[in-house]
Amino acid sequence: MCIRFWSICGTTLDDLEAPMRIELNHALCQGHARCAALAPELFELDDNGYVITESHEISAAAEPAALLAAKVCPEKVISVRG
Repeated sequence: MCIRFWSICGTTLDDLEAPMRIELNHALCQGHARCAALAPELFELDDNGYVITESHEISAAAEPAALLAAKVCPEKVISVRG
């Protein structure tokens, strides 16, 4: 029954085991630098405070910091998927 439900929703068991990923929309960044203040290990900034980190996979341990950074970004540059 559950497998049938997942296939209807377009989710498979493989999707549930996929690693978490940070996705960044650089065009929206205004240089507030809140992401790097909260999670410097996940976000690198240029000299003007704009995020230059590319989208990447993150560990389960980094997920809370990534989610917090996404939440506090006023421009909604960051999304966490997985």
